[in-house]
Amino acid sequence: MMNPSTILGQAWMRRRARAESAPAGTGAAGFTITEFVFAVSVVGCVLVGFTAAANTATLNFRHFRNLSQAVAIADSITEQVLIMDSSDDALKVGRHVRHYNRIGNPSRRLGDRFYKAVWTVTNYEDVPGIRRIDVTVSWQEKHHVQEVSWTTYRN
Repeated sequence: MMNPSTILGQAWMRRRARAESAPAGTGAAGFTITEFVFAVSVVGCVLVGFTAAANTATLNFRHFRNLSQAVAIADSITEQVLIMDSSDDALKVGRHVRHYNRIGNPSRRLGDRFYKAVWTVTNYEDVPGIRRIDVTVSWQEKHHVQEVSWTTYRN
């Protein structure tokens, strides 16, 4: 009768002999360096793709938020101009400027300015007594100036 430790020793020796005689990369001992480098490069490419997509999504969200706020400011100015008394200073012929902060409130300090709202009042030549009001809201986004513009008329 064989000793159990002898049987285990023989099995270990057979397994070791098979592992040494097998071609490289086919053993169950672990990953080869080639497999490891390939796996790391695939994971790296996926992470770079996700990072680029997240960056683009953030920039697009920021642009949409700024654009929405600028439209709201221009709409607010247009509504104010349309309900004002016709003798109000904001309806005098000329250029009028207001500054707003990032959340659309009127800016009180120089460093708090983000949006610049300009409305220009001119006499409309085609119809006497009617004024043309051009409203433009602009802001700086990265290295470009973005703007929203429209025109309205009132007496």
